[in-house]
Amino acid sequence: MRAMEKFTRDVGGYAFLYADIFMTEEEFEQMFDLRLYKQVRQKYYAERAFPSLFDKIKPEINVIEIGNKEYL
Repeated sequence: MRAMEKFTRDVGGYAFLYADIFMTEEEFEQMFDLRLYKQVRQKYYAERAFPSLFDKIKPEINVIEIGNKEYL
């Protein structure tokens, strides 16, 4: 799954956010240009009031960390 997400980023594609993602926050920001989103959040003080987009869609458990432990 991570390889498919990397390929999608490499070719300039986008992941659908209705399903689980397996990207880190940095990888997510490479896929989506969040500059305007972050400016608006800051302008309206949403950073303290609401979770970020990544926090809303990330898995509840760290699947990357778990996957790395299982394959070591």
